Amino acid sequence: YTVKVGGEKFEVTLDELTNGYQRQSDYTKKSQSVAEMRKAYEANLQSVQTERGQYQEVLANMEQYQSMELQKFQELDWATLKADDPVEYMEKRIEFQDAKDKVVQVRQEQVNVQQKTQQEVYQNIQQKVHAEAKLLSTALPEYSDPSSTLKDDLRSYALSEGFSEQDVNAITDHKVVLMLHKAFLQDRANASKTSK
Repeated sequence: YTVKVGGEKFEVTLDELTNGYQRQSDYTKKSQSVAEMRKAYEANLQSVQTERGQYQEVLANMEQYQSMELQKFQELDWATLKADDPVEYMEKRIEFQDAKDKVVQVRQEQVNVQQKTQQEVYQNIQQKVHAEAKLLSTALPEYSDPSSTLKDDLRSYALSEGFSEQDVNAITDHKVVLMLHKAFLQDRANASKTSK
């Protein structure tokens, strides 16, 4: 049998053709399974982020309530209360300390939630940067070659075209680097035509 792969024709046996079809079918099923798992993971992640946001709102409300409770104690005349009713004074001191402790606990929990959120955001960014770097090295191998000056050339080109250092450092999408590379090559070609 004659098959066409990548524009070239090859002669293969029926067994090779059957095995190739089975491998392709198996690969397609696995790819679909991975895609479904990724969708489920992303949906789960979105759900967790939504719940965390709601939890942060609840914590903010709790902090506001506890701060109002503390405010009540600020208005007390502690010296008079201590002189007039020592038992009431001790009870209020205990309530005041409990209210302060609750404010500290709520604020600590807010810090913990914020740190977890920041850590997840950082991990997601790192994963995206790693994935984009792989795509870039596949699409433009010269960019990741240590002996090539392409990375520095593109950086200098972007800066000369008005990008700030911060803008250049923030580029994570490989498609932006590819477009920058095309613009760089085009400008270089235009410059050589002009000089000729």
